[in-house]
Amino acid sequence: MSGASPPAVIFACECFVKSRIMRQQSTKVKPMIRLQHTLLRRHEFPPVLVPLRRRRFGRARLITLILVAILQLPMRAAFGQSEEAVSSRARQSEDEQILKDRLRSIQYRDRLSDDIRQGKNLVSAYDQPLLSQPVDAQAYVLGPGDALHLALWGDLEAGYTIPVLPEGTISIPTIGVIEIAGKTLAEARDRLKTAVASSYRNVTFTLDLVQLRRFRVYVTGQVAKPGTYFAQEQDRVSDIIELAGGPVEWADMRRVEVRHADQSTAVLDLQRFYATGSFADNLPLQSGDMICVVPIDPSHDYVIVESDLESNGVHPIRPGETLLSFLQTNRALSRRADLRNIRIVRENRLLSHDLLASGNGIAGIELKSGDRISLVLIQDEVFVEGYVLRPGPQAYFPNVKAIEYANNAGRTSESGSADKIKVIRASTGMEERGKDVIVERGDRVVVAGTSKENLKDIFQIFSSAASLIVSFAVIQSLNK
Repeated sequence: MSGASPPAVIFACECFVKSRIMRQQSTKVKPMIRLQHTLLRRHEFPPVLVPLRRRRFGRARLITLILVAILQLPMRAAFGQSEEAVSSRARQSEDEQILKDRLRSIQYRDRLSDDIRQGKNLVSAYDQPLLSQPVDAQAYVLGPGDALHLALWGDLEAGYTIPVLPEGTISIPTIGVIEIAGKTLAEARDRLKTAVASSYRNVTFTLDLVQLRRFRVYVTGQVAKPGTYFAQEQDRVSDIIELAGGPVEWADMRRVEVRHADQSTAVLDLQRFYATGSFADNLPLQSGDMICVVPIDPSHDYVIVESDLESNGVHPIRPGETLLSFLQTNRALSRRADLRNIRIVRENRLLSHDLLASGNGIAGIELKSGDRISLVLIQDEVFVEGYVLRPGPQAYFPNVKAIEYANNAGRTSESGSADKIKVIRASTGMEERGKDVIVERGDRVVVAGTSKENLKDIFQIFSSAASLIVSFAVIQSLNK
């Protein structure tokens, strides 16, 4: 409910003056009563005056009513303005907060889109190290860029976050400067123990590693993107090679060289790490390391894999490496490969073996440089040819005889005896005759014709040869 308006006050004052004049003229108080009723009927006053409505009261009470109304006008106007201003400021503050929230949301979305487009690691943006295992205090070597946290309690209670300075030292208030470059975390704790004992009594401390340093490493050789990369102490050689785009086609992953800053060199077999997960062939990096992925060198031991799978090509081997070890390390084995028919060509000799057979020693065969290893896919078909109606491939079924494949292909009337059916083995190339020969995957079944048909074939061959000889003689005589 709102207060009385200024026109109402003016009207009330005019009525009061008129009633005063009428009073002086010895009129009755009826005009005053009418003034009271008019004020309460035609204009709305504060709630405190409402109970006075329709009551008869004298001039003093009417004057009090008018004065209270006049005094309340600026108060109610001030309250109204104050409430309106507070409400306006609240709405403005709420609108500003909504705009700020929307702006922060847009900025975060833009940053997220930029990070995704640039391929950044969002976790690394918050300086959170991605560790494969806890830091070993006995092995981790401190250096510039590491950050330590020192906590003291006892007679002195304090805590400090201390960076390792470029000089390889840490500076601790009230204790001094301590040299820790090249020291392990455990050795740094021993040194700090001596320093704290010489400065304080009854004080215990802990020294923890809170941030790992980042350092430069270099990648050269047979990688997609050679160059300079940043690494941390627990990053391994394979991590940086993956950052460099991975090895290219002619990379020798069996002899990856890591050249340290102290001029020493480690040779790693990353191919073995990928196959077996041995971290002995995938060492952690150190500051200033240079990773060199060397190309395949034909002067070293190598073998050639001929396969329908992805492992075909030239592969280096280690001295004394066996066939099975080589196939596993290079991930050449596959469920699609015919392991019963592995061929090794060595010095023009063919060695064909069944890797699944027990006791033949094929798995332990030692490879020699220049060997050619042939891996073929499993053949789920048998090929039928000769005097049949439907020559071509047929689905393979185990323990099926040659005569059954010949009958399925439809033997013609010119076909010979069933005992003359030949089976040419896919594994060895050898021939076996007979209708009861068990056919294996990939074998060829040849259905021979009758003797008469064979003579026809021989006669056609001779006729073709004679025609060629006559044609050649005629051409020679014409040239003369």
